[in-house]
Amino acid sequence: MTPTSRYSRFGCLLPFGDGFRPPPEATRVLGPNEHFADVKELSYYGPIIDQDADMMPRVQQGLRANRTGKITLSAYQEMRNPPHAPYIIGVYGG
Repeated sequence: MTPTSRYSRFGCLLPFGDGFRPPPEATRVLGPNEHFADVKELSYYGPIIDQDADMMPRVQQGLRANRTGKITLSAYQEMRNPPHAPYIIGVYGG
């Protein structure tokens, strides 16, 4: 892995029938010129994943351009100022 590469892992969780458990699928690794939309196992999710994958170079560029040199995760931002905080305070007091 390099700073300009990415690793993505996808799975689809579906309920099993009565006592039926299908065998696990083989791991599928895409090459650099393959698209998720071409993977039949992903069904209609493939094109959606491709949309996200197309944005990754810009996301990586933004991460490298950060003036602090650090990555701020969304969980940290939400912890500092959660958008639902007024609702929680209103319902539970505080």
